[in-house]
Amino acid sequence: MEEAEIRQIKFAELWRLLNCKDTLMFQPLRLKWLKDDDMNSKFFLKRVKVKAKRNSLKALKVQGSSLDSPTEFRRIVVDYFTTQVIDISWMWPTLDEVPFSSISKYENCG
Repeated sequence: MEEAEIRQIKFAELWRLLNCKDTLMFQPLRLKWLKDDDMNSKFFLKRVKVKAKRNSLKALKVQGSSLDSPTEFRRIVVDYFTTQVIDISWMWPTLDEVPFSSISKYENCG
């Protein structure tokens, strides 16, 4: 097994364990919140912040180099999708020789 594969397996296990820890940490708070029948927005907002932090990108690996700047993320993503759109040659449909009904000037003024 190569080092890259081992690292990938270890990172997957780490993320699984962190997710379990996150669930275990918030479960008692959720039970208290439900038991007290409290509209505790503080709990909700904290949970949202934790989830947003977990879902955020901290680094991006592009062609072997790591990027950690949001400006660089944006540039790379824009460049990627720009080249994807430019590289596609589209056969745009035309409406040549398609008969359309038309109205007279009298009908248009109505």
